[in-house]
Amino acid sequence: MAMGSVLRGRVSLFGVLPVALLTAAFWGRTLGGAEAIRLPESPDAWLEDVFFLDAQQGWCVGREGVIWHTRDGGRHWTLQHAEPGIILHAVHFVDELRGWAVGGRVHPLTWRTSAVVLRTTSGGRRWTPLKTEGIAELYGVRFFSERLGVAFGRASTIYPTGVLRTEDGGRSWIGVSGDSVELAWTDAAWSSPDEGVLIGDGTIALVSAGQLRTTFNLQPSPMSRLRRLVGSRTGELWLVGDRGLLRRRTSPTQSWRDERTSLPPAFRPAPAEPSGSGALSSLVPDFHAVARWQNHLWVAGAPGSFVLHSSDNGRSWEVQRTGITVPLSDLCFIDDHHGWGVGALGTVVATRDGGRSWTIQRRGGERLALWGLHRGPQRLPLPLLSYFSSQEGWLTGVTMMSLGIPERRTAQEADMSRRVLQAVSAVGASTATIADRFPVVEIGGQASMAETLAVWQQTHGKPVQAKWLDFLRWQLAQWRPDVVSFGNFADDSGDALDHFIHRTLLQLGQRQATFAEFPDRLQAWGLQPWNPRTIIELTPLRRRATESMPMTQLMPMAYTSVGFHAWPARLFLTRKIEPWPSRIGWRIARQPSQARGSSRLLTEHGPAVRGVNRRASPQLALRLQRINQIASSLRDLQTWVDEGSHWAARPDWQGRLQSRLRQLPPQQAGQALFRLALVADRDGDTDTAAALARQLIEQFPGHPYHEAALWWLIRYEGSREGHIRSQTEPAHQAVVQASHIVPADSAKSLSAWEQLTGAWPEFRGDPRVSLPQAARVRGSDPAESERLWRAVAGAAEPEWARLAKGELWLTERRGGCPVPTLALRDATRPHLDGESDEPLWQQASLTTLASQTPSSSVLTEIRWACDHEYLYFFAHCSKVPGRRYRPLAERTARDQANRHLDHLVIALDIDRDTTTAFQLIIDARGCVSDDCQGDQRWDPQWYVAVRESPRDWRVECAIAWKELGVDAPAPD
Repeated sequence: MAMGSVLRGRVSLFGVLPVALLTAAFWGRTLGGAEAIRLPESPDAWLEDVFFLDAQQGWCVGREGVIWHTRDGGRHWTLQHAEPGIILHAVHFVDELRGWAVGGRVHPLTWRTSAVVLRTTSGGRRWTPLKTEGIAELYGVRFFSERLGVAFGRASTIYPTGVLRTEDGGRSWIGVSGDSVELAWTDAAWSSPDEGVLIGDGTIALVSAGQLRTTFNLQPSPMSRLRRLVGSRTGELWLVGDRGLLRRRTSPTQSWRDERTSLPPAFRPAPAEPSGSGALSSLVPDFHAVARWQNHLWVAGAPGSFVLHSSDNGRSWEVQRTGITVPLSDLCFIDDHHGWGVGALGTVVATRDGGRSWTIQRRGGERLALWGLHRGPQRLPLPLLSYFSSQEGWLTGVTMMSLGIPERRTAQEADMSRRVLQAVSAVGASTATIADRFPVVEIGGQASMAETLAVWQQTHGKPVQAKWLDFLRWQLAQWRPDVVSFGNFADDSGDALDHFIHRTLLQLGQRQATFAEFPDRLQAWGLQPWNPRTIIELTPLRRRATESMPMTQLMPMAYTSVGFHAWPARLFLTRKIEPWPSRIGWRIARQPSQARGSSRLLTEHGPAVRGVNRRASPQLALRLQRINQIASSLRDLQTWVDEGSHWAARPDWQGRLQSRLRQLPPQQAGQALFRLALVADRDGDTDTAAALARQLIEQFPGHPYHEAALWWLIRYEGSREGHIRSQTEPAHQAVVQASHIVPADSAKSLSAWEQLTGAWPEFRGDPRVSLPQAARVRGSDPAESERLWRAVAGAAEPEWARLAKGELWLTERRGGCPVPTLALRDATRPHLDGESDEPLWQQASLTTLASQTPSSSVLTEIRWACDHEYLYFFAHCSKVPGRRYRPLAERTARDQANRHLDHLVIALDIDRDTTTAFQLIIDARGCVSDDCQGDQRWDPQWYVAVRESPRDWRVECAIAWKELGVDAPAPD
């Protein structure tokens, strides 16, 4: 059956036939070919690490918690372990029976990472999880005997160096002493349990005499991440990383030398002509793996089509072909002949002659069916990936060009790149990569192509578009997808980057995929031209979408709907859950010439890979029967989500909700409760949100969202701003600098604190919950709040420590305050005209905001002042060069500020809980909005004047203290 029938008849028949039956009839056919079908045991999970004891016994581990084992050198591989939602980063054995595998997971909403340590004494026939209380995600492990070993990974509040030691085979761990760090160690080379070198986040550290000692930065640029490290008995070290990073240190007293000049020309950076800016060619492979045996070295990475080999300790190199294209993550050699490499799509390659020839031993797929190229995490097409990956069995992947503006986070909190992997895994996709060598400059939530192209030119030289096209050719040749997607189905505003991607994809598609325009470098890497069969643009229905899929589309293979299956992934990417449209829309941007005239995503006109039907599961009939039982509940709950929290106004909503939940499996029922809680919180109904969060905790103990619900209750339920926004009229109780207001539900909040820290002690030192807890009890239990502040003030993370020290200063008043303060002024009240010529502004406190663009000329200065009645601020905002500004609006209404334009957001955290805040938003047109954590029902009275010039725009504002529910600061 050809692929085109997958989408036939959807729009006209939904709502006529039973949805579950329509799913089986019209959505049950797939993109054929062995390389495009995910088997039930998910053999395409990306492999991260490989370890061999000898030429026969070996193990490899990776995403989805997979552990593969071979007894015959890789001719046959057996799956020993799998656990969705975790990544195993490393494996090590001391003999054929005793071994360990380590990794971790990211927890939804809290973004806390926790370690996974598995141990076997049977060669892997049985893997036993060991206790890892307080340990963040681990990236490496090495044992020197059955009892003595070391592990390393992300730092945590209990293990602040991120390096651990065990003397009982992993049953208990001791933190290696030394300076605290705010990063994750991703690889290490150990000469003994007390001596080693670690790398992570561009940093190198030494462990000497059992202590973490010297650390220094070696990362040449943000786009050259350190990946792997290998050592020798002589103390020599080799280091590899992205953008062809290859360095060597011959002894502990020597510096690191750049060894790329010895590589073949196609594998080392070359000056990018003709810019003269010192830019280097963008076509440099990423090195992810390095292995060593005596004087032999092997290096591999992305693409995985080659392995570089040196037989003379790096003085010269030869290119070896692997027969694959997808990236390799790790290499292992046990002598100068036998070696293995592992990587994307569950791939294992092996050699018995030192790499002169490589054979493919196993893989879960040869290439991707669908590859998405998207600007950043918030634009990932999670529902689309969810359906085609988890229901239809396609091998899918995404590449992002930016991770967005870095958020403030704690050391043990996962960064965005790690959370993206967790989100993509949650929807069943196979790969997620970051194309950060082409970073995107965002202003006001939209891509600024003028700034973006300027950065690309500075990085890669001219001509910029040719460099970008070469990079696209690389990615297409590496992943070889049939379908390419771009755009955003949830954003109605046109995006300049999407238009640019569209043009360049079409430009490539109009040229035949031949070697005529294929770069020589890519040919030298072993890649061949690839032209995708179909290109689709994701777009909202009301714009140019010609096809769509409803969020209520059922997925019998997962017992759920598309919307409910994809939604949990969002909790790894953002804490502000905006509503999704009810349907996912897209349009065909390009198809092969023989398919022109068809409007369907998957046509019957000669697909490159012949379609085959998925083999019917013997359980399919039972699945359809069960899915029909829960279909009504899913549709109703999706309707509640779509319409916001209006359902909470119905007198019978609780009974109706319980009736729907009883029809769902416990996992989905708990998810529905928490999803509705976040909807209610977003809409300002915090009482309903808190009730639903507590219901989840009580009704579904041990649910994956149990931790997140407790965390939410502590941070939000007792916040002063939330207390004010939930009332019809603003509260006007007097609140001085150290607030004594105790929310009505504080006892329940404290109970949530006790539950969370009792179950997960590492949260006791986590400022994201300890600072809100301290603010919550500062009036009822000053000693406890002071204890919490002192714990955070002594932490390694300076930004959080500074906030806690400011609170301590308020109670002690000794020395200077570590945070800016606002003094009460008796100057004449300013006339709001957008100018700062009054005496008040000459005495005002000054704050300079960091630019969010690479242009140093884009600055924002804010002056603060107040009197007994009002808080004032004046903002001077430089205009972004090359950006078009609209004229000032003559008349404005409330909540009309456009965040896609240049705009200013003032967040007022009146109780200093670091969690919730009132927000005042002004855009460059002079339009304003106000909200409390996104709830626009908070409507204070405030005053604003805006002026502009060709080079800047200026804002002068005033808001009464009573509108914020507080009194003016004390005169001192």
